Amino acid sequence: MLKFELAEIVKTKVTGDIGKLCYPEMTQGADMRFLKAGTGRFSSERLPIVTKNDVLEATLAEKIIYLKLEFHGADIVETTVINDGEYIIFKALWVRKNKVSYHTFLNFKDACRGYELFDSALIGLVAQKYLGSNSGEAGILIGRMLKMPDSED
Repeated sequence: MLKFELAEIVKTKVTGDIGKLCYPEMTQGADMRFLKAGTGRFSSERLPIVTKNDVLEATLAEKIIYLKLEFHGADIVETTVINDGEYIIFKALWVRKNKVSYHTFLNFKDACRGYELFDSALIGLVAQKYLGSNSGEAGILIGRMLKMPDSED
């Protein structure tokens, strides 16, 4: 029997929609809800109730699609997936700033970090895996120790 975790990326059996599972704060986890990718943020009480029988685990490709639908403000020009999604790096073009940066995900969760170099992004993800979310600027600092350039320019 499948065990689904909070905020896990899933696909509905009937419609094939990709989204995340969430639980309303007021029901303290009594009802599992489904938040479809790309629909923004809603009060969880207003989302449809789903059961474990209504959803399937999303494939690797579907999880990447989900992350792309939820990524806003930039065009994703390249995606790097390492170790079945343990590390994901989006090369993003920020049109307003005419700037490229690398946005990172660890185990399909937004690492909330952007880097100017791919190598720094990869090092930052490894540091976050082992040091946790408080790894700060480890990717940049380790890059300096390795005498990497500060940017691709």
